Amino acid sequence: MNSSFEKNKYFILKIISLIAALIGVYYLLNSPELGLKSTTIYMSNNTSGSIATSTYSVFLESSIISYRIFGGILTFVGGYFFLKH
Repeated sequence: MNSSFEKNKYFILKIISLIAALIGVYYLLNSPELGLKSTTIYMSNNTSGSIATSTYSVFLESSIISYRIFGGILTFVGGYFFLKH
């Protein structure tokens, strides 16, 4: 009975790891679109209507990089645990 529990535990861990890796790949591939959306939302909520182009570019680039880092971490951790077990 304990062996069956261990098999189920590893199977569930593999599924969770695979899902995390796939979500990470999604964030990596869609980071420009996600960054643009979050920058647009931030600017519409926190500015008075106009903003310098350089400031907008900094926000956009930072947002895209954040999504890439998050996606990279998820992909690495999920892929590592998926391949390890």
